[in-house]
Amino acid sequence: MTATPPIALDPIAERELEYRDTLDAPVRKAVIRIGRPRHVPPPPGEEDVTADYWVCPYEITIEEGNVRSSHAYGADSIQALQLAISKIGVELRHLFPGHFTMDGNSEIGFPVTDDGVT
Repeated sequence: MTATPPIALDPIAERELEYRDTLDAPVRKAVIRIGRPRHVPPPPGEEDVTADYWVCPYEITIEEGNVRSSHAYGADSIQALQLAISKIGVELRHLFPGHFTMDGNSEIGFPVTDDGVT
């Protein structure tokens, strides 16, 4: 199996959040960028010629820290975008151990339940 090549972001949306490693840690800026969904060839191992594939790239950047780039596949552009937003919520909750807020509010617009399912 070959690795999936990087997907250019071409941002269509951006959200700035505040991030703290712990509740009493200094605030660092976190930026979420979502790229334009685009039609692509099927991912490796999924070469079903009858299927339509769309991908929506995204990036999570934490000031003085991590940059996480990934993407979500969907059957159309809307599904790819919805799945990217869902994946961002899961990743914010499970890959970054700290606390995110937006303008001091814990509602950051990437909903995730306690079991990790949006």
